Amino acid sequence: MSSSKTIFVAPGEIIMAQKEGVLISTPLGSCIACIAYHKTSRIGGIAHIMLPGNAPDKHINDKNKYAHNAIKAFVGKFSARFIPIKELLIFLIGGANVLKKENDTLVEAITTSVINELKQNDLMVTASSLGGNERHGAILDLNREIIFFSIGNNHKEILYTFRD
Repeated sequence: MSSSKTIFVAPGEIIMAQKEGVLISTPLGSCIACIAYHKTSRIGGIAHIMLPGNAPDKHINDKNKYAHNAIKAFVGKFSARFIPIKELLIFLIGGANVLKKENDTLVEAITTSVINELKQNDLMVTASSLGGNERHGAILDLNREIIFFSIGNNHKEILYTFRD
């Protein structure tokens, strides 16, 4: 767990923190930041997912760049802390066609893969900011219990607040 500081989450990384700290995804093009939060323990994290499916054997060192591997590892980190998986709140940010390719299939494949992996773990998305043609940013502010997102050069907006 991290102390009260800012940590950037790069592609293929899964970073967790409890009660304090700010987790920020590096810019998200077609990548998706999967954010999970457990309200009671105030433990949260970001998995920065870059590719759909399961990592090929030759990519074992980069396996968490792939949706299947990343979601499995992410859920495992919460389970290892005895957090009931069904109590997790899940948020998705990113998945934009920043290259503006007319027949792009990668973005849809990543998004579908992440959502399917979540469903296989009985996890539903609470809120999201997905799609479009501009990069996204994702911030999990554990100090204030807020998830922010940004699109392009726009200012950050609140996606979700955990306080009642």
